[in-house]
Amino acid sequence: MMVSWIQGFFNGMNVMRASSGKLAVEPPNGQAMNEFIDRYCSGKPKSSILDASIELYVSTERKTGR
Repeated sequence: MMVSWIQGFFNGMNVMRASSGKLAVEPPNGQAMNEFIDRYCSGKPKSSILDASIELYVSTERKTGR
């Protein structure tokens, strides 16, 4: 379920990007998402899934150069 929520988050962020004429950021696969979220939440246990999703989106955006 968490992966589905994060995919929806990526979709919403990409809709906002498209309105600015920017290319979509492709989400990582489900396993990579889970691994990222596990690492993030282990290091920041008081953070929310939203915080982790934002960080995942931003780091994916940086890696792809979009």
